Amino acid sequence: MNTGCGKSKKKQDRAVLRDYAQNIVETIREPLLVLDKDLRVIIANRSFYEKFKVSPSRTENALLYELGNRQWDVPRLRKLLEQILAKKTAIEAYRVRHDFPDIGEKTMLINARRLRRGPRKPGLILLAIEDITDREEARGKARRATERAYAAEKMASLGKLAGVIGHDLRNSLAIMHNCVELIKTEVPSEARTGWRTDYIAKLEKEIDIADRMTSNILTYSREKKPAPGNVDIVSVIKRTLEKVPAPDNVSVKVKEDEKLPRISGDEVQLAQAFSNIIANAFQAMPEGGDLTVSLRKKGRSVEADFRDTGEGIAKDDLKRVFDALYSTKPKGTGLGMYACRSIIKKHKGDIHINSEVGKGTKVTVRLPAAARGKKK
Repeated sequence: MNTGCGKSKKKQDRAVLRDYAQNIVETIREPLLVLDKDLRVIIANRSFYEKFKVSPSRTENALLYELGNRQWDVPRLRKLLEQILAKKTAIEAYRVRHDFPDIGEKTMLINARRLRRGPRKPGLILLAIEDITDREEARGKARRATERAYAAEKMASLGKLAGVIGHDLRNSLAIMHNCVELIKTEVPSEARTGWRTDYIAKLEKEIDIADRMTSNILTYSREKKPAPGNVDIVSVIKRTLEKVPAPDNVSVKVKEDEKLPRISGDEVQLAQAFSNIIANAFQAMPEGGDLTVSLRKKGRSVEADFRDTGEGIAKDDLKRVFDALYSTKPKGTGLGMYACRSIIKKHKGDIHINSEVGKGTKVTVRLPAAARGKKK
């Protein structure tokens, strides 16, 4: 008899407990749960059911960490919840990022407090859930916008500085070039043997490299429109190959279609772009190899393939090969391929790179052919 009365009393207590919790949680618009000491759900408010698209039958009396696809089964969160009643603690703004059933990936903010029910009655846990996904995305967009604005401002400042440096450096290179020419004039060719010849050749090579780097810096720092002209692309590439001589262990071949049309553009700028491509190809073949330049007509355009048998480019580096100031070379400025693309785009053309590590790289440049009847 006493046992029956005890069970009846427990049921009554649980009903009172439900009513008590229900009256509290239904007044709140954010999802709320009331948990017992075992982290079992006593009651959930309407906002919880609407937010997570679940039913009371699958929620009430279930353990918190068994709900849904166990989205709340986070060891750290579980430990913090267990301490609320035992140590009278609280949870403030605990973040949970999860792909929830039916509602997708969300970021939730968890707050939890002890809920007192009077003397000699076990406490409860009131758990509030706030969806901050939209807020986080808005903050992320604002942060990215700020970062982009800062980067743009920084790049503009770097561009101005690069323009000043490039201009001054070009003047210095011109003086150095004139000095080398003067030495060659003053010292007879028959006297320029041995180390003298080597030093003069090294000076000329380094001046050419520095001049190319300076051109890239100036291309980066300013937007200069191409000077219109009717250009023989084959001649430009061959002259560029003379200016950027191949290493002794590299073989160079130029293949061209017959009756290749001229292109419309700026010969100086195009030579700069081609010199960067060619120099990169030579640097990619330190152990020697082949560079093949193939030119052909493609519709109303002219295509030039620069194919080397060098080291190739890793996939991660290939994604950023045209980024300004990005380089994998110890002494690279990261402006060579950036300048190439900038020049080709100004000429209303395209540039693409295909590469495989250990097998080489192919750079394809496509430029529009000059209009027929245009004067050379």
